[in-house]
Amino acid sequence: MRRNSLVAGLLGVALVALVAVADQPDRPATAPKKVGPMAEAIHADLSRRAAGGFSGAIIVEIDGEVVLDTGYGWADRERRTPFTTSTIAQIGSLTKQFTAAAILDLSRQKRLRLSDPISKYLPDVPSPAAGITLEQLLTHTAGLQSDCGDDFEHLSREDFVHRCLALIDHPPGTRFQYSNLGYSALAAIVESVTRQPLEDVVRNRFLDPLHMLRTGTFFSARFHDQQAIGYVGPAAQPLMSDRLSAMEGSYWNLKGNGGMEASAEDMYAWFRALTRPSPISESVKRQLMTPHARRDDTVEYGYGWFIRRNAVNEIEQASHTGSDGVFFSAIVWRPKERAFYYLVTNTGEKGGAEAASVTLKTLKGRLPIAGAAIR
Repeated sequence: MRRNSLVAGLLGVALVALVAVADQPDRPATAPKKVGPMAEAIHADLSRRAAGGFSGAIIVEIDGEVVLDTGYGWADRERRTPFTTSTIAQIGSLTKQFTAAAILDLSRQKRLRLSDPISKYLPDVPSPAAGITLEQLLTHTAGLQSDCGDDFEHLSREDFVHRCLALIDHPPGTRFQYSNLGYSALAAIVESVTRQPLEDVVRNRFLDPLHMLRTGTFFSARFHDQQAIGYVGPAAQPLMSDRLSAMEGSYWNLKGNGGMEASAEDMYAWFRALTRPSPISESVKRQLMTPHARRDDTVEYGYGWFIRRNAVNEIEQASHTGSDGVFFSAIVWRPKERAFYYLVTNTGEKGGAEAASVTLKTLKGRLPIAGAAIR
């Protein structure tokens, strides 16, 4: 269950169908905020999916106004806990946005340079990878393989640097190849420079200043009942934070590239912080969403964001998805149309990607909804 299918559905890459979710007709009803025909249409689609087993939450903003803000189904079936926009759920590869922001913040402080080779901060890196730059790690152009074993394989920092950073498929800087390893390497560099765990750096520099209390890798006991359980059919999976905590730091296959959890409300706060005045530096915000590397003829990569540009070179869409096959999340911004949504589910990548795709088409006015053109 890897996170390298991240642009599927939203960016034209095929998804793998991994789960089918059992129907639960007695799902809880919520009182969603719905404003306008687009919100009504998206809500109707997600409500139909919830009747067939979908659970999750969504926040939609159009023209600076939240037009849909609600949850569907159960966050925890056994406890009968409804899924809401304050429910904490896995965000998969959206973790990369926070790792990238930490690197850019250190660059802003002149504690590192993006043009530096990683050997400057990881002196024990294998020689084939020594010349890889931080910029290449950020843009998936380092030539590294996608992964280095199973998500929950016990992997120390030392083993990650020595073994995983030797997995190079092609010369650095020659082409785009999505790599979770690259963002784990960035996590190691953050920790080398700051002498702090990446999780503490992200919380101190971003989460706490933005009051994102329901976002992180580990959570205090008071948040435990607010975390969503993932479901493969009727089977429940353990909480991500519990599994990582039990690994006592040896989770380098997820460090920096996945493993974080957040509420939909917090991810909306993150979006607002990146697109409005906030405690985050303007230079950091600008760099995150500036195209830096071309994936193909239609899509480029910023730092933790996939970018599409229109015919006059303006950003048409900034987006990313994350999944472990059970949880699926999507964050999508259409700046020219002043439209945004964040969607998350705990009942399967296939259903989540389908719901995200329909939501996107609705916002783009491509579905036959009366009066629903974005202005």
